[in-house]
Amino acid sequence: MERFGTVCSHLLTGSEVDKIHGYSLKILEELGVEVEDDELKEMLVDHGCRVDGGRVKFPRELVIEILDEVENGPLVIKNPGTDEKCRLDGYELKSQPFGTVPNIYSVDDRDTYPAKEEDLIDFIRLQNNLENIDFSGPMVLPEDTPNEIMEIKSCELSLKYSSIPFAGLAVSSSEQIDYVLELFKIARDQQEEPIGFLGISPESPLSYPVHISRILKKTVRAGIPVKVLIAPVAGLTAPFTVAGSLTQMNASMLAFTSIAQIINPDTDIVFGSRISFPNMKSAQSIWGLPEIGLGSTGAVQLARYYGFYTSVYGASTTACSIDVQTGYEKAINAILPALAGANIISGAGSIASNTLASKEQLVIDNEIITMVKRVQERYDVTGDSLGFDVIADHIEDGGFIADSHTVEHLNAGEVYTPDLGFDQLWYEWKEQGFPSITEKARERINEIIKEPAETVLNPEQEKEFRRVVEDAQDRLKV
Repeated sequence: MERFGTVCSHLLTGSEVDKIHGYSLKILEELGVEVEDDELKEMLVDHGCRVDGGRVKFPRELVIEILDEVENGPLVIKNPGTDEKCRLDGYELKSQPFGTVPNIYSVDDRDTYPAKEEDLIDFIRLQNNLENIDFSGPMVLPEDTPNEIMEIKSCELSLKYSSIPFAGLAVSSSEQIDYVLELFKIARDQQEEPIGFLGISPESPLSYPVHISRILKKTVRAGIPVKVLIAPVAGLTAPFTVAGSLTQMNASMLAFTSIAQIINPDTDIVFGSRISFPNMKSAQSIWGLPEIGLGSTGAVQLARYYGFYTSVYGASTTACSIDVQTGYEKAINAILPALAGANIISGAGSIASNTLASKEQLVIDNEIITMVKRVQERYDVTGDSLGFDVIADHIEDGGFIADSHTVEHLNAGEVYTPDLGFDQLWYEWKEQGFPSITEKARERINEIIKEPAETVLNPEQEKEFRRVVEDAQDRLKV
């Protein structure tokens, strides 16, 4: 493998981004996208697309025209119960938890156990209180919730207990989408700003089954911001190369954008690349490889090329426990897209290639993300920060520690101070009883969840939420 002489060699050049864009258009025009929904096919044909067998082919001129008309200004997501806001704009990095899985990792037992509704609520409460988890979301699928209403119930509990903006959930059931949209509408009430996102994941390679098309149409018509979760696995459902999987993902993203803009030109699109890479010895997708960070970085650059917001992995790992491998994989794969300008980094609270949730890891990931945000920030280089005057004052006595310049910049956060990580010396760690970071994370968890959970909904909204869930249980034959 060739070694490059610049620390920014993970970034695509402008000409490379142009090349991926060009090949994405070529894929859409010559190979097309599988679309099963007849109504959607007719709609696309009416706008100049061509049906060839079961595939819809998009003229490049149409896609370019649609991209030129997309206007993504700052997007503000607001929690209606607490007025907490998150603004997607520029290069300010936000984070969200991963989701959703049925099992939780137990540090004590070194084993897993099935999640229950109370666990989903506890995860939401942790997210509410971790300073650099900016969006909340359901991380687990409770076993005490019937599958027929799983997405509805996950949405209900998340909106009921989230006091920070809602990252949303990925909806895959066309039977449940109407109820999820109704919950969103009740929670939003008369608020101008959207309360969160919904994730929609077309299949790879380049396939839009009927149930996905139906979810897409209903969500876009409802005006909900959409995270487009394109999730090819390199070598299995996409080319094995990073560039090839990026190109295929991008083509599907442009197809989704075209469809969404045709249905509702005011749709807010979040470029939610979920490219992964496998262990080819087992053909299983694993999420701690450095290519996760590289693929996410390329996706961020492509999104910025088009003017989209981004949500990418991120804080992910292949490791199956809370250990050193977990830390270095998450840090590497979060820092790469962050430095490329990602809006949202996902993956907090995950281990085992996003198949297990961990409360302790969520707390630790908050610390990792805090450090990533600090690295992403620029430090000030001005007359005062360059320190000539303080150097002149103390060049003889070395008394920098007591100078007002030091105190001022210490209080301003010039140097990062860990909240969870150890920042003292060996003898102090020994005196404290050799506490591990996992033990410290557990203490933080117990501190946060010791008080009863409180809803952010008003009584009328709670009543309406119960009505929606009961109606779903009745109609979906739970």
